[in-house]
Amino acid sequence: MMSRTGGCEVNAPYPAAKADRRNEHYARILSLDYAGCKSEMTAVAQYFYNHIITEDKEPDLSRAFECISIVEMRHLELLGEMIISLGGDPVIGAQDRRNVEWWSGRFVPYETKRERILRAAINAEKDAIETYRRHCEMINDCGVRRLINRIIADEEKHLQIFDALLHCRRV
Repeated sequence: MMSRTGGCEVNAPYPAAKADRRNEHYARILSLDYAGCKSEMTAVAQYFYNHIITEDKEPDLSRAFECISIVEMRHLELLGEMIISLGGDPVIGAQDRRNVEWWSGRFVPYETKRERILRAAINAEKDAIETYRRHCEMINDCGVRRLINRIIADEEKHLQIFDALLHCRRV
């Protein structure tokens, strides 16, 4: 069983959310991870929804989603701080040079069956890991890369947890 904040993140400190230098292009790239369609904002909303709807019938599953949503909230905070460090504005949306695609609750997969909930969570974690790796290759800033790699480590842990829950293994 997981505590409210333990057991669903790797046991390593987060690096400071400080970029080596200002770079608004990098800030716009991170805005996709922060509050795009497939983002930390979406993960927070999705996993919190999953926590609430499973609370009465599957308390262990609910606690896992609660714990992971709190970690995703921490990622959201760190990415917002990094966007500021890069000279950007952490509005709740994905940005390009001229426009913002505002975050929307329609980005959340509102599944209600255990298997579908867990498969949606697994897909979200796989997408996050792939996107973070791609963004890490695009960004030539050690401070940003350190943060992204630390977040990837948590996302990989979440993937393991969700896979174990799907296949009824111990977390």
